[in-house]
Amino acid sequence: MHDGMQALVLVGGVQAEPFSVQMGVRQGCVFSPVLFNIFLLAVAQLSRNALGPDAGMGIRYCLDGSLFNIRRLEAYTKTLTLQVIDLQYADDSAVMTHNRESMQRSLDVISGIYSSLGLQINTQKTEIFVQPIVPPIEAPQFYIHGDPIKIVN
Repeated sequence: MHDGMQALVLVGGVQAEPFSVQMGVRQGCVFSPVLFNIFLLAVAQLSRNALGPDAGMGIRYCLDGSLFNIRRLEAYTKTLTLQVIDLQYADDSAVMTHNRESMQRSLDVISGIYSSLGLQINTQKTEIFVQPIVPPIEAPQFYIHGDPIKIVN
C-alpha cells in the first residue's frame, strides 16, 4: 500500500529533495486510525502481560442498573474490579500506579515495549504528576532510558 511512497519538506519556503518513506501511515488514509488503534491495543496488551495482573489501579464497578448508588459497591459479590494500567488518547498516555517502585517499573516496561516496536518516548515532553501526600515528602525522581522526567504540580 505504501510501496514507493515519497515525501518532501518545505523549510522557509525552500523545497528539499524528495525522500522515500520507510515507515508510518499515510496522513488522511482511512486505515491510519484503525492501524494506530491496533498498535495501541498491542502496546496495552504487551504492557499488561509484562507488568502482571496487579499493576495499575483497580477500579471497582457494578453494572446492575444502580450506577449512582454507592452503597451497592460495598457488596463485593455484585462488583467487578478492572486493573487500569494506562489511559491513552491519540499519542498521549497517562500511566497510573500506587507507589514509586511500580511507577518506575511501568515506565521501564512501557518505554521498552515502544522501543522494541520502533518508537521512542519524547522525555522532553513527558511529565509526571505526583498526587500530594500528607505529610509532605520530597517528590521522587523517575527516569526513562536514563533521562530524568519532569515532576509537575
